Amino acid sequence: MYEFNYRRANSVFDAVESSARAEDASYLAGGMTLIPVLKFRLAGPSDVIDLAGLSELRGIRSEGGAVVIGAMTTHAEVAGSTEVRSAIPALADLAATGGDLALSGILEAQAEDVAGAFGGAFDMRVGAMSEGWVRIDGTR
Repeated sequence: MYEFNYRRANSVFDAVESSARAEDASYLAGGMTLIPVLKFRLAGPSDVIDLAGLSELRGIRSEGGAVVIGAMTTHAEVAGSTEVRSAIPALADLAATGGDLALSGILEAQAEDVAGAFGGAFDMRVGAMSEGWVRIDGTR
């Protein structure tokens, strides 16, 4: 893992401002994709901005005939939501499986190691290959 500055955002405005001041920022939401990518040194952001405490990005509501799901709403909250279940039952079912994984920007030479690292938790498959780069997708 490369060295980076860790910043815990206090508001959406604070997160945007922190990102604007950083050379190359990444946002940390749940961490299920970003943390392994950092461990494998597949990314080296200058700053990681943690969004975990931002309650304004969490929640589910019906609005104007649509279901609005906040960016920090968990899969479990989506799966258990009566609004989601009644409007989009397939989304509630998918959320109950725990989500998926997509990693891009992986060198072909690293693909086997990366797929092996996630293989215990996901059904992994190597996707598109182009000029030595691959995309790896996984589902639970």
